[in-house]
Amino acid sequence: MIPPIREQQLQIVLVGNFNPHIFQPQWFVLQKLLGQKEGDSAKIEIIHPDITIFNLDWLRLEVTRDRVVAMSRFDQYNEVIKDLIIGTFTILSHTPLKMLGINYTFISDVRDEAVWHAIGDKLAPKDIWRKFMEKPGLLSLTLDDIWSDKEDYKNKVRITVGPGKEKLSFRLHINDHFELKNVDENSLNSERIVSILKNEWSNSQKKTLSIKEKLFAELP
Repeated sequence: MIPPIREQQLQIVLVGNFNPHIFQPQWFVLQKLLGQKEGDSAKIEIIHPDITIFNLDWLRLEVTRDRVVAMSRFDQYNEVIKDLIIGTFTILSHTPLKMLGINYTFISDVRDEAVWHAIGDKLAPKDIWRKFMEKPGLLSLTLDDIWSDKEDYKNKVRITVGPGKEKLSFRLHINDHFELKNVDENSLNSERIVSILKNEWSNSQKKTLSIKEKLFAELP
């Protein structure tokens, strides 16, 4: 079985139409979504009409014209980030949003090279590839589940597995993807996506944990 998780990251991803220049630390302070000390201590990478990026100790926020990504590597702040996104787009209620991702990445170290290769062989058997490759190795494997239809939106899980950036590491990425149905670009606002995030958050956490535990139990 794979050793305990060394690193994990939550990403809440929104797809829509955004004005990146709005999303400055002091705007969040004025809206009482961040404290003054947090706003003052934010490390700004860029503020531009096309992209804004800033970092706090517990948050990295990236905003482009069509995407918002809020990230944290600290599990204890997951609820805080969720509430920050809900608060932001409750205030910015006229922002057109059409897709939501609640995504997790887990990185674990593997105890030795034999196990590392055994994991790759378990996930992607090599017999077929050896017929025309000398030494095939798994770099990335992505699987999509079928769409689950709700009244107002559809949902599916995409799982990507493979080696991490460091030698003898294993990476699991789970994308819990939600997409609005019957999108009218002229009347789109944030309310429907905010509602999905509120209503699906707990279930998404349970789903992610179940996938991780069941997959890891199957690995060498």
